[in-house]
Amino acid sequence: TLPGSKSISNRSLLLAAVADGTPAVVWRQPYDRGSARKTGQIDQGSGTTPTLLGRDYVAITDNADSRMHVLVYQRTSGRLVCSVPVFKAGASATENSLVGWDNGLVVENNSGYRDPRPVMGRTTIPGGLTRVDVRPDGSGCRVRWTSQEQSPSVVPKLSRGNGLLYVYTHSELGSGMADEWYLTAIDFRTGRTAYKVYVGSGPLFDNAFLPITIGPDKSAYVG
Repeated sequence: TLPGSKSISNRSLLLAAVADGTPAVVWRQPYDRGSARKTGQIDQGSGTTPTLLGRDYVAITDNADSRMHVLVYQRTSGRLVCSVPVFKAGASATENSLVGWDNGLVVENNSGYRDPRPVMGRTTIPGGLTRVDVRPDGSGCRVRWTSQEQSPSVVPKLSRGNGLLYVYTHSELGSGMADEWYLTAIDFRTGRTAYKVYVGSGPLFDNAFLPITIGPDKSAYVG
């Protein structure tokens, strides 16, 4: 806990600065941490690492009970630019960082995910990814698109070279007898699925919150 912060960071977003060798809080913005830890998150609070967007903004999500919100703040002042609810009531949570590019932020829904044991027959993963855009004049935000892909636990990565967002998706077919995992590419501009590559079935192919890493040889790696 930083001097003057008054609380730990699963209650507030903080900007800290160092003056004369001493860290101090410049601004502190509390957010709605909800009444309990949701399934799909590690603790009660925001599951997102703060994401810097352009030169002016920083974004996280909250942990509000009904619907999680994407929160965008002005970096220097801490002013709340927007609070946008995402996904369905009672089915929204994330434990992975937002992906930010230009004026857009993508959030994935980790609600319902627990661990690498087979998902089939245990719980329903609502899934979904949503892109939220900050308006050019900074007056607020809007939802750009929503994808129904189920990306329950991966830290997604964006390739600015081809404009594709890489996620690791889950699928159950038929009566739930197939617990399948795919490397999936989504067009950052439109939200359409560009392609999916089958990786394998069963708990050994679950990434368990590990990230996707894009290599210099045009390979994508996921644990």
